[in-house]
Amino acid sequence: MNKPAFWIPLCAVALISVVLVARLFAGPPQEPEQPLAYGQGEQPQQRVNKATEAPAKPAVTPSQTVANDPAMATRVAFAAAAEQYAHNARYPAYSLPVDEDTLEQFLPPGYSPVVLPLANDMSVAVSLSSYRVMPGNLLDIDVAVQGGQLDGDVRATLAGASLTLEKPSDQSAQGQMTVPDAPGEHPVEVTLTIAGEGIRHQAPVSIEAYIGEVTGLGSPDTDEEHLLLPVEVDPESAGFYRLEGTLLVNGSPVARLDREEQLSGSGTIELRVHGSLFAGRDFNGQSASLEQLQLTRQPARPGDAQWINPQELTLEFEMPDLDDIRRDAYEDATNAERLTFLESMGQEPGLGQ
Repeated sequence: MNKPAFWIPLCAVALISVVLVARLFAGPPQEPEQPLAYGQGEQPQQRVNKATEAPAKPAVTPSQTVANDPAMATRVAFAAAAEQYAHNARYPAYSLPVDEDTLEQFLPPGYSPVVLPLANDMSVAVSLSSYRVMPGNLLDIDVAVQGGQLDGDVRATLAGASLTLEKPSDQSAQGQMTVPDAPGEHPVEVTLTIAGEGIRHQAPVSIEAYIGEVTGLGSPDTDEEHLLLPVEVDPESAGFYRLEGTLLVNGSPVARLDREEQLSGSGTIELRVHGSLFAGRDFNGQSASLEQLQLTRQPARPGDAQWINPQELTLEFEMPDLDDIRRDAYEDATNAERLTFLESMGQEPGLGQ
């Protein structure tokens, strides 16, 4: 009987994991033997003649067995892959549970300062309020100097627009620039003077093309397995659009939602919350909202740009009656088949048959 077609990528993932498993189980490198040193008044202990001493039989650890047995290492890798896959497959990808601690991993990362080291232990750091910005919005620019002082003006330029930053101190400058309409990746270039030396420093930013916007929320509804949230979208042009957002109930994050639809004009993208996320919870009539919305237009053909527009609005609503939604654990036939395959590859020959 032929293996399912998906076994090829799964095997590749598991085999790549073999190297990682072997490294994980391998012990630390052996330190070279150091000569004995004796303090004043100490006498060297009697040495054993290693030529006549019977060598000690090294212990064989499970990790060494795995590292020295490629077949076993492969089974361990598949078993680890099966365990991780089983964990990830508990919820559908379009409706993942989140809380205050896990939500951050689904959101765009904060902007890390770009630091330029200088001579004499000096440095210049440029920070921006966001990497991804929209034309017409304000971009916060902050400059910080360590080990020196700013002389004269500090200027920032972006895609032809320029701004003289304010200096609240001799070691900092800041300002807000209106983002020009120039889609693409650009550097924010900062020019300044320290100790009479002119310095140029850059920090990257992506100016997004306008692709449309979220305009509202229709009436929430339910089916047997989901809470349905029809989000109204007004796209700039026809194409495939992906909408992401966070469901909050009484201000606490519950789910990160994701859906892609083809739109030819104004329409809706229906976000779905799987019933398993409501198990043990009574949200009927509670205050809820969709926040941290992000609209993405997928490339129409290879080589096209993918544009992402963060949405600043919050969609508030009241949770409908959820009593008719099943709270059963998520099940998917394809996921179950893949998991069975991974588990079978992680077993010793003859087991589970």
